[in-house]
Amino acid sequence: MKRLHTKGVAEQIRKQFGNIAAVARAFGVSSTAVRRYVNRRPKLRELLDEVRHDMDDNVQSRYYADCLKDDPAYQTSRIFYMKVRLGWKEPARLEITGADGGPIKHEDANEAALRAKLEELTDAFIGAATREEADAGSGEAQGDLPPNGKP
Repeated sequence: MKRLHTKGVAEQIRKQFGNIAAVARAFGVSSTAVRRYVNRRPKLRELLDEVRHDMDDNVQSRYYADCLKDDPAYQTSRIFYMKVRLGWKEPARLEITGADGGPIKHEDANEAALRAKLEELTDAFIGAATREEADAGSGEAQGDLPPNGKP
Protein backbone atom coordinates (compact mmCIF):
# COMPACT_ATOMS: atom_id res chain seq x y z
CA MET A 1 0.00 0.00 0.00
CA LYS A 2 1.42 3.35 -1.11
CA ARG A 3 0.90 6.50 0.87
CA LEU A 4 -1.39 9.06 -0.78
CA HIS A 5 0.41 12.24 -1.78
CA THR A 6 -0.85 15.20 -3.80
CA LYS A 7 1.50 14.85 -6.79
CA GLY A 8 0.91 11.08 -7.13
CA VAL A 9 -2.87 11.39 -6.76
CA ALA A 10 -2.92 14.19 -9.37
CA GLU A 11 -0.94 12.01 -11.80
CA GLN A 12 -3.29 9.08 -11.26
CA ILE A 13 -6.38 11.25 -11.67
CA ARG A 14 -5.07 12.31 -15.10
CA LYS A 15 -3.92 8.79 -16.02
CA GLN A 16 -7.21 7.18 -14.94
CA PHE A 17 -9.42 9.92 -16.45
CA GLY A 18 -10.94 10.77 -13.09
CA ASN A 19 -11.86 7.19 -12.17
CA ILE A 20 -11.53 7.25 -8.38
CA ALA A 21 -11.69 3.44 -8.05
CA ALA A 22 -8.75 3.08 -10.45
CA VAL A 23 -6.78 5.74 -8.54
CA ALA A 24 -7.48 3.85 -5.31
CA ARG A 25 -6.28 0.56 -6.84
CA ALA A 26 -3.06 2.24 -7.97
CA PHE A 27 -2.36 3.18 -4.33
CA GLY A 28 -3.80 0.03 -2.77
CA VAL A 29 -6.37 1.97 -0.74
CA SER A 30 -10.14 2.28 -0.72
CA SER A 31 -12.11 4.56 -3.00
CA THR A 32 -13.46 6.27 0.12
CA ALA A 33 -9.92 7.13 1.25
CA VAL A 34 -9.15 8.70 -2.15
CA ARG A 35 -12.43 10.64 -2.21
CA ARG A 36 -11.76 12.05 1.27
CA TYR A 37 -8.19 12.93 0.32
CA VAL A 38 -9.28 14.69 -2.88
CA ASN A 39 -12.22 16.50 -1.28
CA ARG A 40 -9.94 17.96 1.43
CA ARG A 41 -7.63 19.44 -1.21
CA PRO A 42 -9.33 22.08 -3.39
CA LYS A 43 -6.70 21.88 -6.16
CA LEU A 44 -7.17 18.10 -6.48
CA ARG A 45 -10.94 18.51 -6.41
CA GLU A 46 -10.66 21.10 -9.18
CA LEU A 47 -8.37 18.80 -11.19
CA LEU A 48 -10.80 15.90 -10.81
CA ASP A 49 -13.70 18.06 -12.03
CA GLU A 50 -11.62 19.31 -14.97
CA VAL A 51 -10.49 15.82 -16.02
CA ARG A 52 -14.03 14.50 -15.87
CA HIS A 53 -15.31 17.51 -17.81
CA ASP A 54 -12.67 16.87 -20.51
CA MET A 55 -13.70 13.22 -20.63
CA ASP A 56 -17.35 14.21 -21.06
CA ASP A 57 -16.36 16.59 -23.87
CA ASN A 58 -14.36 13.87 -25.63
CA VAL A 59 -17.22 11.39 -25.43
CA GLN A 60 -19.69 14.01 -26.59
CA SER A 61 -17.48 14.87 -29.59
CA ARG A 62 -17.10 11.22 -30.51
CA TYR A 63 -20.81 10.61 -30.10
CA TYR A 64 -21.63 13.60 -32.26
CA ALA A 65 -19.22 12.37 -34.95
CA ASP A 66 -20.97 8.98 -34.87
CA CYS A 67 -24.35 10.67 -35.28
CA LEU A 68 -23.12 12.33 -38.47
CA LYS A 69 -22.07 9.04 -40.08
CA ASP A 70 -24.30 8.02 -42.97
CA ASP A 71 -24.64 4.48 -41.75
CA PRO A 72 -27.83 2.75 -40.54
CA ALA A 73 -25.84 1.30 -37.61
CA TYR A 74 -25.82 4.79 -36.06
CA GLN A 75 -29.57 5.43 -36.42
CA THR A 76 -30.19 4.78 -32.72
CA SER A 77 -27.51 7.34 -31.84
CA ARG A 78 -29.20 9.96 -33.98
CA ILE A 79 -32.61 9.25 -32.45
CA PHE A 80 -31.19 9.37 -28.92
CA TYR A 81 -29.47 12.70 -29.65
CA MET A 82 -32.67 14.17 -31.02
CA LYS A 83 -34.67 13.05 -27.99
CA VAL A 84 -32.18 14.20 -25.37
CA ARG A 85 -30.75 17.36 -26.89
CA LEU A 86 -33.57 18.56 -29.11
CA GLY A 87 -36.60 17.43 -27.08
CA TRP A 88 -37.90 15.28 -29.94
CA LYS A 89 -40.76 12.98 -28.96
CA GLU A 90 -42.25 10.09 -30.83
CA PRO A 91 -46.02 10.36 -30.99
CA ALA A 92 -47.86 7.71 -29.05
CA ARG A 93 -50.56 6.08 -31.12
CA LEU A 94 -53.29 3.83 -29.87
CA GLU A 95 -55.73 2.30 -32.28
CA ILE A 96 -58.91 0.79 -30.93
CA THR A 97 -61.09 -1.45 -33.05
CA GLY A 98 -64.08 -3.67 -32.61
CA ALA A 99 -64.19 -7.45 -32.86
CA ASP A 100 -61.82 -8.94 -35.45
CA GLY A 101 -60.49 -5.49 -36.32
CA GLY A 102 -63.86 -4.25 -37.45
CA PRO A 103 -65.57 -1.04 -36.45
CA ILE A 104 -66.54 -0.43 -32.85
CA LYS A 105 -70.17 -1.30 -32.26
CA HIS A 106 -72.21 1.38 -30.51
CA GLU A 107 -75.55 0.65 -28.92
CA ASP A 108 -77.85 3.08 -27.22
CA ALA A 109 -79.23 1.52 -24.06
CA ASN A 110 -81.92 2.88 -21.86
CA GLU A 111 -82.25 2.23 -18.14
CA ALA A 112 -84.91 -0.45 -18.58
CA ALA A 113 -82.74 -2.42 -21.02
CA LEU A 114 -79.75 -2.20 -18.66
CA ARG A 115 -81.82 -3.42 -15.69
CA ALA A 116 -83.14 -6.34 -17.76
CA LYS A 117 -79.60 -7.34 -18.79
CA LEU A 118 -78.43 -7.07 -15.16
CA GLU A 119 -81.29 -9.34 -13.99
CA GLU A 120 -80.48 -11.83 -16.75
CA LEU A 121 -76.82 -11.98 -15.71
CA THR A 122 -77.71 -12.19 -12.00
CA ASP A 123 -80.11 -15.07 -12.63
CA ALA A 124 -77.47 -16.90 -14.69
CA PHE A 125 -74.89 -16.40 -11.94
CA ILE A 126 -77.24 -17.55 -9.17
CA GLY A 127 -78.30 -20.55 -11.28
CA ALA A 128 -74.70 -21.61 -11.84
CA ALA A 129 -73.89 -21.24 -8.12
CA THR A 130 -76.98 -23.26 -7.16
CA ARG A 131 -76.04 -26.04 -9.59
CA GLU A 132 -72.49 -26.14 -8.15
CA GLU A 133 -73.87 -26.47 -4.62
CA ALA A 134 -76.20 -29.25 -5.68
CA ASP A 135 -73.39 -31.07 -7.50
CA ALA A 136 -71.09 -30.73 -4.48
CA GLY A 137 -73.75 -32.15 -2.18
CA SER A 138 -74.38 -35.16 -4.42
CA GLY A 139 -70.69 -35.91 -4.94
CA GLU A 140 -70.88 -35.24 -8.69
CA ALA A 141 -68.50 -32.30 -8.40
CA GLN A 142 -65.83 -34.65 -7.03
CA GLY A 143 -64.86 -36.32 -10.27
CA ASP A 144 -62.57 -38.88 -8.62
CA LEU A 145 -65.41 -40.65 -6.76
CA PRO A 146 -67.21 -43.62 -8.32
CA PRO A 147 -70.98 -43.34 -9.01
CA ASN A 148 -71.90 -44.84 -5.63
CA GLY A 149 -70.06 -41.95 -3.89
CA LYS A 150 -67.76 -44.24 -1.89
CA PRO A 151 -63.97 -44.23 -2.36
